[in-house]
Amino acid sequence: MPSIEQGPRQGPRYSKEVAIIVKIYIDDQKYNRVSNSFDFKLTIFYNICKRSSLPPEGYIVAFPSILKGLA
Repeated sequence: MPSIEQGPRQGPRYSKEVAIIVKIYIDDQKYNRVSNSFDFKLTIFYNICKRSSLPPEGYIVAFPSILKGLA
């Protein structure tokens, strides 16, 4: 079961799952807008989120972790 923390006047933050996602990501898996296929990098993101037990409603919290540089 995902850990759901409630912030003041906020929805769930999924901090544990997002921390796991950030640890799993390596620079080669991140999207940098220069020579990467966004669809391919998004597929990697979805797979990592599933492996980290992050539910789809928490994806928006973890999404910045796939961006690299000026992406």
